[in-house]
Amino acid sequence: AVSATQVVTVNDTIAPVFSVTPQPVLAVDCIGLVPLPETVTATDNCGPVPVQFTETVTDSICENQMTITRTWTAVDLCGNAVSATQVVTVNDTIAPVFVNVPKDTLLTCLSAIPPAAAITVVDNCGQTDIRFSEFTSDSICVNQFKLTRIWTATDNCGNSSSVVQIITVDDTI
Repeated sequence: AVSATQVVTVNDTIAPVFSVTPQPVLAVDCIGLVPLPETVTATDNCGPVPVQFTETVTDSICENQMTITRTWTAVDLCGNAVSATQVVTVNDTIAPVFVNVPKDTLLTCLSAIPPAAAITVVDNCGQTDIRFSEFTSDSICVNQFKLTRIWTATDNCGNSSSVVQIITVDDTI
């Protein structure tokens, strides 16, 4: 009788492979511009492999300043793993922009001063808070002074811009 023994050792050392690799770093101005996470699948030389996805968001003082960290991980039955991380930085540094700014004006009478204009503001990420103030310079005559009007727009991340209108009242008639 003849016998033979063969020992076959199966040792899977090959990690799974992702179908796509997400871009590692993204930077956007507004939360509304953050792309949805990519759909990532994985294949392995020894069979199907599930992909685990996690996403963490840092605390922020406003909705348009934060860091989103996304991680995709696939581990085969033998413990071989592959992972990819994507860091999305949301950072609104753009101040609001005034659209219809009133021009400086020269008038001859106090009674000709128009009411403060309703100014339009646009912001790259949405809502803004508009503050209005006005003050007059000292004068020795009722019809001779400067009226300064200031509009300040601030977005929800603290970016702000201001415009000024100066109305000069000078009765020379």
